Amino acid sequence: LQEVTPEVLAVLRRSCLWSAYPHRRVAARPEYHGAATFSRFPVVHDEVLDVAGSPMLRTDLATPRGRVRVVNVHTVAPLTRGQARRWDRQMAWLGAFADADASPVILAGDFNATGDHAPFRRLLRGGLRDAFDAVGRGSGATWPSGHRFLPALLRLDHVVTGDGIGVGSLRAVPS
Repeated sequence: LQEVTPEVLAVLRRSCLWSAYPHRRVAARPEYHGAATFSRFPVVHDEVLDVAGSPMLRTDLATPRGRVRVVNVHTVAPLTRGQARRWDRQMAWLGAFADADASPVILAGDFNATGDHAPFRRLLRGGLRDAFDAVGRGSGATWPSGHRFLPALLRLDHVVTGDGIGVGSLRAVPS
């Protein structure tokens, strides 16, 4: 989950998610950098990573087939030159993280990128793949979300998987 503020955390604690997923890590923060991982698999490691200036929650899970590294990705939006440079560094950092360990990896969240963005394409060259491109249906558009007059037009949110992770199906649902 993303954009987990202390207020959202209070709601989550009362929700069915809290009891349905016994293994969870929460890094609530004001505004939009808070994150949470809810899992049926035990958490064996967690930390908040500094990814070129943005906090991202890493949660390693003990699955029946071994350890899986999961990063809750929330990059900056590349709206200015400075943000675009930082966003490019974030993509490079995520690629290096994926390559740094032989454990399977899942990078999931708001990449603020479509498949047409060069930094995102470079990220996928290193053996990573966009799960929606592999098995999704429809456009997978996720942005804008909840806009009164516009439907979702772009896919800025992605689930990116490395070797050892199989994806059976994936679909975008309204938030």
